[in-house]
Amino acid sequence: MRRALVATNDGSLRQAMLPWLERAGLEIALASDAADTGHALATSRFDVLILDLAVPDDGIELLRSVRSTHDGMKVLALGAVTTDLPGTTLRQVTAFYGADATLLKPFGEGDLLAALARLLD
Repeated sequence: MRRALVATNDGSLRQAMLPWLERAGLEIALASDAADTGHALATSRFDVLILDLAVPDDGIELLRSVRSTHDGMKVLALGAVTTDLPGTTLRQVTAFYGADATLLKPFGEGDLLAALARLLD
């Protein structure tokens, strides 16, 4: 069974995603901030990290850190359309910092599962 770590402190997002991921047959662990995510990654192996960039403690920094220490794990970044960098898109920023894919909010079950299928197949 494939394992996913979902890193978000957004209860509504978590509540929506969990049944979708369970129906997709993923074993799921949860983290709510950078410290929880780091602890989970240090103590368990995951096939994919689903990282909400709005997670407390700077999601982009967490993405950069995770990519430097967990090279073989896939990372699906979740975020809003805008960035603070003029002339760049969120997908460009997340790709630069090592995300394998980026899903823009809001998204539905089909979007999430299609992105995961591309990453995990």
